[in-house]
Amino acid sequence: TRFHNRPGWRRESRETLGLNPDALVVGIVAALRAEKNHALFLRAAARLREEMSDAQFLIVGDGPEREEIERTVKELRLSDCVKLSGSRTDIPKVLASLDVFALTSHIEANPVSILEAMAMGLPIVATDVGSVSETVCPGVTGFLASPGSSEELAGYWAELIGDQGLAERMGAMGRDLVSEKWSLEAMIGGYQDLIGE
Repeated sequence: TRFHNRPGWRRESRETLGLNPDALVVGIVAALRAEKNHALFLRAAARLREEMSDAQFLIVGDGPEREEIERTVKELRLSDCVKLSGSRTDIPKVLASLDVFALTSHIEANPVSILEAMAMGLPIVATDVGSVSETVCPGVTGFLASPGSSEELAGYWAELIGDQGLAERMGAMGRDLVSEKWSLEAMIGGYQDLIGE
């Protein structure tokens, strides 16, 4: 229930984060560490900007790779469209500002950020690593890109941004899936079943 979009959150969050209220925004929420591969996110952003000059990108989190990420933003000439927000305590509101949620890791276990984004009704585009495919169902709740492929990531972002109906359907399916499998009630039910066996 905490990760459920509220009226006004999108406008309020975009204003706080310095995002254009009418822009199409792709975002990532992840610690700024090497395994999260923010460089791949930025390379995909540069590709998408070639097609959609008004797209914006949000990086939420902090960590040891911040300076390197800032350097890459400048090298790719993305300073006018990439925002680094640092760590945030209002993640549900931040997620409300996005149109597409991305995760570009080259190593991953079971990322909670994807579940949170799905609960907010966002379509997901992530690299197909670790257990990500257990939560992101290709063509249903989002898309999975080959690890390291900025071309595939940008292509999927463009598809979702260009088809609002598809994005909304995937977002709705994602929220339903989280409620069914990963809500507090579902987890308690699973433990009860396990203990009862």
